[in-house]
Amino acid sequence: MKFGICELAIVPIRKQPSDCSEMINQILFGEIYEVIESQHKWIKIQLNHDGYKGWISINQFTEINKKDYIFLKSHNSKVVNEKFITLIKNKIPFEIVIGSFLPFFKKNYLTVNDNSYKLDKSLNINNYSILEKAKLFLNTPYLWGGRSIFGIDCSGFMQILFRLEGKTLPRDAYQQEKEGVLIDSLKNSQSGDLAFFNNNKGKIIHVGMIIEKDKIIHASGRVKIDLLDKKGIFCQENNIYTHNLISIKRI
Repeated sequence: MKFGICELAIVPIRKQPSDCSEMINQILFGEIYEVIESQHKWIKIQLNHDGYKGWISINQFTEINKKDYIFLKSHNSKVVNEKFITLIKNKIPFEIVIGSFLPFFKKNYLTVNDNSYKLDKSLNINNYSILEKAKLFLNTPYLWGGRSIFGIDCSGFMQILFRLEGKTLPRDAYQQEKEGVLIDSLKNSQSGDLAFFNNNKGKIIHVGMIIEKDKIIHASGRVKIDLLDKKGIFCQENNIYTHNLISIKRI
């Protein structure tokens, strides 16, 4: 069994072992995974934090030993809580995004195998509410499989937000809907609750966060704030309902 860690800002996970295959997810810097299959220039992985499986290019694979993997699996790494931070490796700077992990972090340094990274400045210590953190993502473009400030999908957005709160959510909306406590009506909801939406076949296809009883922040075209009522999401820009409300959960 081999183990890996993401040593790039973002690595795409693909449905099949091909550059032409659709991106179904992303790995952020510092996230760890197990290798479950290999095929020529591709490896199939399973992410530690949510069990998600898919293929990554072997050229973007960084192996770590079992001892480090077990340590990182059982210890909570520092989480980046700013839009971007700059790491410096061998005097070369590069940026990583909000929600990334900082493995073996100590006194503005972190390590991956024998590579040492220095933060160009101390991490901000903020007490932002989850709603303030959500607004950091406003106008981020929608990207199927995305989990970053450069492009994100609805459930990836919620997963990263709750990571910033020290909580782990599954990857997909239908999985997230199984978490938490059911709230019986919109009038009994509160800011920070998750609202879920289905299609005409009853399948859950969308999720967003309630920020007031009549507003929601979600990723649809871009991260934005729309109106919400018991029917669903109403987009004022297009003057139409875009999503059908099915349930509300408190995580």
